[in-house]
Amino acid sequence: MPNPILIKNYIGQTAIPEHRFVKITANDNEVALPGAIGAPVNGATTFVPLETAGGRVDVVHAGIVSVMAGGAIIRGAEVSADAQGKAITKPTTGTPAVAGVALERASAGDIIEVLLS
Repeated sequence: MPNPILIKNYIGQTAIPEHRFVKITANDNEVALPGAIGAPVNGATTFVPLETAGGRVDVVHAGIVSVMAGGAIIRGAEVSADAQGKAITKPTTGTPAVAGVALERASAGDIIEVLLS
C-alpha cells in the first residue's frame, strides 16, 4: 500500500502517465519524464495521469509510491527509471541514479511499491 509523505503539484512539460518517475525541469514548477535510462528523478506521479502538456500533476517526493515496472524486478532491488519513467532494476554499467528500492517483485507492466531514495 502506498504511503506518500510529501506530495507537490506541478505543471507537466508533456503528457505524463500515472505511476511514473519524473524529474524537475529547469522551468519553474515543472516536471517531465526522465528521458534517459538511469537519469536522476525527483519523485513519482500518483494514480492520476496528466493527459495534456501544460496541465497539473501531483508528484510524491518522499515515502512509498506505486510505480509501473519496465521489466523484471526482484524484491529489495535498487531501481532506476527508464526513459518513460518506469521502474527498472538499476543498470550495472555507467552511473545510473537510484530512484528507490523495490518493496515487491515485478514483471514488466506491473504496478509495484517503491521506497523512494
